[in-house]
Parts: sequence; C-alpha cells; structure tokens
Amino acid sequence: MKVIMAGLSKTGTKSLAEAFKILGFVVHDTKQHFLYHRQVWYDLMDGKATVDDIRRSYEGVDVVTGLPVYFFWKQLCDTFPEAKVVLSMREAESWVKSWFRQLDVWETNYLLICLMTFTQTGWNYFQFHRRFYLPVHSIHPMVPFGSWKASKVIQLNRFRRHNTDVMTNCPEEKLLIFKAEKGWKPLCEFLKHEIPSFDFPRRNVGATLFDQYMKDDSLFLQMKKELRNHFVVGMFVIAFLVLWLVCSNKWLFMYIVQ
Repeated sequence: MKVIMAGLSKTGTKSLAEAFKILGFVVHDTKQHFLYHRQVWYDLMDGKATVDDIRRSYEGVDVVTGLPVYFFWKQLCDTFPEAKVVLSMREAESWVKSWFRQLDVWETNYLLICLMTFTQTGWNYFQFHRRFYLPVHSIHPMVPFGSWKASKVIQLNRFRRHNTDVMTNCPEEKLLIFKAEKGWKPLCEFLKHEIPSFDFPRRNVGATLFDQYMKDDSLFLQMKKELRNHFVVGMFVIAFLVLWLVCSNKWLFMYIVQ
C-alpha cells in the first residue's frame, strides 16, 4: 500500500482516484471494497479482523479511497505504516451542499432504488453502505426506498471533526492536505512523480456519478441484468397464473352446465 486517501466523500475523491490511475497506481474505491473486501471490513467492524487479514485482502493494491476507508484511516495507517496519507479538503459549506446533493440521488434515482430493492447484488450494495453510513454520517435508512435525510449541523460537525482528527494525528511528513483546484503540482511533488502535461481530471461533478454508473459500470450492469431476469421470470409466472385461472374457470363452468 502506497497511499491512503482519508478525505470524506464529495471532497474530490473521485477526481483524485482517477488521477492516481492516470499516474499508474492500482486504486481500489468503494466499488472494489464492496466487491472484493467487504467481508474483511465487516469483520473489522465486529472486532474480528487482524492486521494480517487486511494486508492479505489488499495485497497488490497501491491506493485506497472511498467508503469505508476514510472511517478506518488510522487502522490502515497502522496496518501499512509505509503508506502516505492524502486528505482531500474543501470549504465546509460548499462540501455540505454537495454532500446533500449526493444523498438526494439515493432518494430520487428510482432506477437505483429498484436495483437495490429487487436484485441480490443491489441489496448487498445497499446493505454495505447502510452498515457504514450510521457510524460515519449518522444516516441509517432501513430500506433502499427509505429516507437518506441528514442533519446539516451533524454533517458539518463530523466533517470538521474528521479533518481535525487526520491533521492532528497523522505524522506531518506523511500527510498531504489536497484541494482539487490545485491540480497536479502538489500531488506529484508529494509523490515525487512527474507532472502530466494535461489537465487534472474531474469526476462526479454535480453528483452525476450514478448516472454514469448506470451506463457503463460493470457492477450496475450486473444489477440491471438481474432486474431484467426477475422481470422475465415474473411475467412468466403471471402468464401461468392467468392461464391457470382461465382454464380453471372454464372447467368449473363446464362442470356446472353438465
């Protein structure tokens, strides 16, 4: 492990993740934590995971970001003492507005709600977020179509407390406080990497992440495939029941007439 990204969601983490990929790093974000590592995170939450479990799970991974990494940044630093830490930051009021726009997507993207409600992969994805959103953000929807509302005061307090925690407890020589508008220069100097000649990437601007996922992300394409399969099976079941009822009524009518 080379870099632990400790910044909260909506502080430019998706843009940073893309930047690390451009620089040649193997990056695992929330999707990969869900697909490949969620059991070790569940075990860590339950006090069962060891340092060796985490090391084995993330063997060959250079950079980690996203949920639930930023919640467990200290444990990851203890597990990978050689890793550097990047804390992505933005102004608090700007962050909370962006964060609330992202939360609104969970409530207003009806395809996403259907996928998380009616497919096994989607339900597991919902449960993964639900499990960590409570301790991290005090958000605890019971079902995918439930409320993702959050208190602005609590969110701002957690945002400030998290950033203070990282800046206070991470060794200064290992820490980069990064703002996306600064671009490549501070990041590449911190990593001792050559600065690319093109613009710094921008991702998930305006909480558009799930719209893009629905088009070409393999995980969400799998959910959509499962939903289509359920729909086809459901139609066959309905057609069979209608046919059975029609035939049953026909036989009943003929019996009465006789």
